[in-house]
Amino acid sequence: SIYEAVWGIMEGVLPDYDGAGLVRSPSGSTVTGIVPTNTYPTKDGKAVVIGSNSNALFKRLMNAIGRPDIGDSDQYDDNQKRVEHQEFLDNLIGEWTAALTAQEVLDAVDAAQVPNG
Repeated sequence: SIYEAVWGIMEGVLPDYDGAGLVRSPSGSTVTGIVPTNTYPTKDGKAVVIGSNSNALFKRLMNAIGRPDIGDSDQYDDNQKRVEHQEFLDNLIGEWTAALTAQEVLDAVDAAQVPNG
């Protein structure tokens, strides 16, 4: 039914409200509290979605974009730390994607086994 579909897209919104009284604001193309997961621009004017929301996926993504130093850093070794640095990480990934075509980005993140689309 439609209820299950809507429940699925509400992800953490309902528990946040029920458990903590938190009312989320619009977050654009990000997934609140999960970093990095966003839509990034590419050189050919397209956009790609990259979601590396686990520690292992994050390390693989950082290796794929040529920044293993970030993936290995204690500063970003768990999601909460990455949430604190969301702007930096999104900018870093966005700069990388902006230098490549959408297909080049998709091929690179596919090779790293990082969810994308």
